[in-house]
Amino acid sequence: MRFIRSFSLIFIVALMPVFLYAQQVGADGTFEAGLGIFDITGPPVGQVMGGYAVSKQKTLGIRNRLMARSFVLRDSEGRVLSYTAVDDWSVSQAIKLEVARRLAAGKVADEEGKTVSLLDAFGRPVFSAHNIMITASHTHSGLAGYDHHTMYNISAGGHNPRLFEDHVNGIVQSIVRAWKNLEPAELSWTVGRLDGAYNVNRNRSIEAHLNNLTDKGVDITPQEFAELSEEEQRVVVEEADTVDKEMVMIRFRSLDDGRDLGCFNWYSIHPTSISCTNRMISGDNRGFAEQIFESAMGADHRRPDSFVAAAATASLGDVDAPRLRYHEDLYGYPAEDEWINVNYSAAAQAARAMELYEEEGKAVQGQLGFAMNYIHMNRVFLSSEFAWKPEQYSPRTASAANGYASAIGSEVHQTPLKSFYEGQSTLNSPKVGWVKGAVNFLKPLRNTDRKYDFARLLGSHTEELEELHAPKHLLLNAGAASPEWVPQTLPVQLYRIGNLAIVAIPFETTTASGRRLRRTVKEKLAESGLPVDRVIYTGNTNAYCGYMTTPEEYEAQHYEGGFTMFGINQLPACRQEAARLCSLLADSRTGRQTDDPDWIAVAPADISDSVIMKRER
Repeated sequence: MRFIRSFSLIFIVALMPVFLYAQQVGADGTFEAGLGIFDITGPPVGQVMGGYAVSKQKTLGIRNRLMARSFVLRDSEGRVLSYTAVDDWSVSQAIKLEVARRLAAGKVADEEGKTVSLLDAFGRPVFSAHNIMITASHTHSGLAGYDHHTMYNISAGGHNPRLFEDHVNGIVQSIVRAWKNLEPAELSWTVGRLDGAYNVNRNRSIEAHLNNLTDKGVDITPQEFAELSEEEQRVVVEEADTVDKEMVMIRFRSLDDGRDLGCFNWYSIHPTSISCTNRMISGDNRGFAEQIFESAMGADHRRPDSFVAAAATASLGDVDAPRLRYHEDLYGYPAEDEWINVNYSAAAQAARAMELYEEEGKAVQGQLGFAMNYIHMNRVFLSSEFAWKPEQYSPRTASAANGYASAIGSEVHQTPLKSFYEGQSTLNSPKVGWVKGAVNFLKPLRNTDRKYDFARLLGSHTEELEELHAPKHLLLNAGAASPEWVPQTLPVQLYRIGNLAIVAIPFETTTASGRRLRRTVKEKLAESGLPVDRVIYTGNTNAYCGYMTTPEEYEAQHYEGGFTMFGINQLPACRQEAARLCSLLADSRTGRQTDDPDWIAVAPADISDSVIMKRER
């Protein structure tokens, strides 16, 4: 008995730190948190830039470096999740899966070459694709060529393995830094509007936005808007919430000594303050806002424990930045004076972010949860709860295809293709003659096996596909190429961080689309017994495949609708899957994975092979 009592005492004393840890972490708004930052810039000279897809826009140097900024959280139950914001125009699905593969190995070499264990107390890897979330700021002053799909590499001459590795390694190292920096921390969140002097975003597709039946922020029809004078239109746009003006911030502070660890904010703005005349690498307005904030806090990116201030992505599909100077010619040079636009917008965002950082904020309380699923976006069947006008449109999504409106560029960056215009749909205009002729000419060749067969892209416009995409006029059947020009099996992911939730979608999402997704997640989590105070939406996350509009905006067929690749039910499909992820969280499961994209196992050897070899010679 004496031995048993002695052993029990030793056992209790040995476990005291564990009991104290469980009391300290996960209660009263505290978790273990770590933040990290690492460079992903890549080749500074001679690489085609991403975003505008202009092949002659090649880098000449670096204005400010591109970074990956990460936070890692662990709760009292040992659940771990990470979130990474990168300064680049997109995150390819190949990058997300390769980052997950390396971290899931359970050990990885850090920046000094030392092995870091990524295992839990039971020897299991703590990271997988389900609890890693990676989003891109969508700067149009980053680089192209790291994707594994032709549509997003074609302007860069194909896939660049070196650039791909720079991105993957930088993201991995930022997460490893965050993991090594884990310590008991206090998390709080704040929300503030960017109005008045801080007003630096606007809706660039106002007519399509006004077509919404809900979430448009103003009680006026597109026809009524068009009849107003220019001054009256300006007043309507400024006074209405046609864009999300709120910035949401999560602040991290050490629980031990109150040190400032960093913050992440989400705000809706397109990082296109400078046009494709630019040839200097930069994070544009979001990247410069991060740099201003971190400089004010004395951050040193060379230090593994540097303060981190990340500017992450929200709903930016139809949201633009103001311009004091702008070069409207898509193919013009030079435009050095455009940098005033970047500085103006970045300063406003950084100033407001620093104000929010100093506010008391609300404590983040509770536990962590995460769920993710891959869905075949080209064949999602909608339930009656989510299908859009099933009496008029087929209640399913369609194979990926671009519409006429996608060929003209956004309202800010018009291409010289004069055959197309915004608002061009099957409801109000016939097919363009030369497109119709090309389709008919190429149809007999569409079943050939040639690798990049434009007959498949232009000649596969079947009546069924046109019906599924209505009222979009089909231009390019991107899903018909072999290999696919765009990804069609895509991830939808959901995080619950105590009383906050983050929903992630791989599209440039319009203002109203983001609002509907947030509302769906909040309602479904409440129904599942997991209510949250705030849902954060993060677009351009884990993969990239164009835009996502509301069905009403899709019917308007502006640029964003023409680039909504999977038809009028794309948003309803994402809402349906997000609702299912809410149910998974309620079931206390860590997510599921029905179909790994098999294309990543053998990455397509596209036109990059010959291009890269020529460069090496």
